[in-house]
Amino acid sequence: MSSSKSARRDGRTGEPSGIAFARELGHALLLVAAGAATLYLGAYLPSRLKTDALRARNVALHKERDKLAAEVKELRAEARALDQDPWAVERALRRKLGFLRPGERVLKLER
Repeated sequence: MSSSKSARRDGRTGEPSGIAFARELGHALLLVAAGAATLYLGAYLPSRLKTDALRARNVALHKERDKLAAEVKELRAEARALDQDPWAVERALRRKLGFLRPGERVLKLER
């Protein structure tokens, strides 16, 4: 007969039942942690990386759009000036194509 102070024992391993339960709980927690890590690495991480890359691309495209919008605004102003101001045509020809009036000379300054 067992005494009242002896602990219950697991029938399979011969360990006290509290230790066996703790070991089983530890294994279960380890499996849950492994499953969570697998889920994170397999599903969440790739989608997070793709989301971050898409956000960065979105920011770059917005910057490019703003730059192009400013360029369009400048070109529209220049087109309006070319339609309305005769001197604007001359200034544009001189600046972009290097045109000169008869008798003018180009003076280049070296720095």
